Amino acid sequence: MKASTTAELIKNKTLKNDKTVGALLHLITAICGFLFSNAPIMNDFLPFGAAFTGGVKRKYIAAAAAGAVIGYIFNISNGGFVYAASVFAITTIRIILGGERFASTPLFSGLLSFFAAGIIRIAVGVSYGGVWVFAITESALAGVTAYFVAITYSISPSEKSGTDIKEISSLIFFASIILLSLSNFSIFGMSLGRIFAAPVILTTARYGKASYGAVSGAIISFILAITKTDYFIGSVTFAFSGLLSGIFSAIGSFGMTAAYLLTTIISVIIIGQPDLLSVMFFEALIGSGIFFLLPKSLVGYLGGLLSPATEISRLDSVKGSLIMRLEFAGGALKDVYETVEDVAKKLEKINCPDFDKTLNKIEDEVCGGCSLRRH
Repeated sequence: MKASTTAELIKNKTLKNDKTVGALLHLITAICGFLFSNAPIMNDFLPFGAAFTGGVKRKYIAAAAAGAVIGYIFNISNGGFVYAASVFAITTIRIILGGERFASTPLFSGLLSFFAAGIIRIAVGVSYGGVWVFAITESALAGVTAYFVAITYSISPSEKSGTDIKEISSLIFFASIILLSLSNFSIFGMSLGRIFAAPVILTTARYGKASYGAVSGAIISFILAITKTDYFIGSVTFAFSGLLSGIFSAIGSFGMTAAYLLTTIISVIIIGQPDLLSVMFFEALIGSGIFFLLPKSLVGYLGGLLSPATEISRLDSVKGSLIMRLEFAGGALKDVYETVEDVAKKLEKINCPDFDKTLNKIEDEVCGGCSLRRH
């Protein structure tokens, strides 16, 4: 009775924890939808909220759509109603096709967001002053974003160690949209987006080395560069900073942080914008401080998540173990074969169709010369 009660308590506690985690994930998804819908392209265009709704898992569609629509309500003056219509269209189609297997693939999410964003904009007759190429570009960017969001939500870090290049690119792209949204806010003239870009790049470079650091810097540089025209010059420094940080990650966190700060200073000086030097230096300095203040538990989790995947090496290990076991089994079978051959040769010497004579020959072979053979 006691064991049964204990099991029920554990089960109830587990269910409660699962519900709490599930509610928290829905809340985080809604917040991300809000932030995505407030991430501007060139000050005016806001396609990422609708794309986010097209990329999340089916069970999070309602939370993502709610967050995105609320975000677009705050941007009615920038055409928020058009993007909200895209959210409703994407949500409706995904709910209707939710049971289909192809509807849960990243490719479907990208295509749906691309066509939904483009068709809705054509339907309302908004073409960016008649320049349709901007509408097509925005739709394409929405499709790419939905594709990366779908891959991000499909990652299960508990099932494997590390991520491959496609997954890390999706994670960085996802984080870059959040940074793009935060770039609208500033403290003493310093952009929050560029401040938090530093710990993202440094963390990625610390555990993913030069390759992942370069990918992180390049993606963040591109995303932040398209938010405002005056951000382009300062944002391109992240690409080179990410590469150098990854290269110097071998000498520890302090060495790679020093390389990041030095690269930022040199890049701004070479670009020829001395007025940006002090601002970007303090942004990088504050961001580096945030990197060092990350909790150990979070650092350990990020270390496992951002490390390059090792599936190939594990396959090689399994292959080597299998070969070793097969060689051992082959050797054992060879020993059995040799033993059977020896026994057959011995029996061949005393081969006789009469059983009694066979026994006599065995007696002569084994007991011959023994004085006690008669007994």
